Amino acid sequence: EYTITPQVDRMGYRLSGPAIELPSRALYSEAIALGAMQIPPDGQPIVMMADRQTLGGYPKAGTIARCDLNHFAQGIPGDKITFYQLDADDARAKWLLMQAAIQRWLSF
Repeated sequence: EYTITPQVDRMGYRLSGPAIELPSRALYSEAIALGAMQIPPDGQPIVMMADRQTLGGYPKAGTIARCDLNHFAQGIPGDKITFYQLDADDARAKWLLMQAAIQRWLSF
């Protein structure tokens, strides 16, 4: 479980909680996806948001599924966040359900 810190903006949400340790290896700068979770040297995750940089060199531990990102983005400092693993097929199925719900809402 992680807590959203006061260090939040359109670039990213910094979280506090158990430090994440990733294997040390040479990293190349690469594209940063919306919702990517970067792990800086202190081990406290930063979830990259809409105005994130385009390239980065911190290791990434995962990405928040697009279907869950809107809910995550509504979090405020002090909110608790729990991550769970979701495979690509399940993430896509959840995204399609979300899109269908939006279309139903827009058709009223």
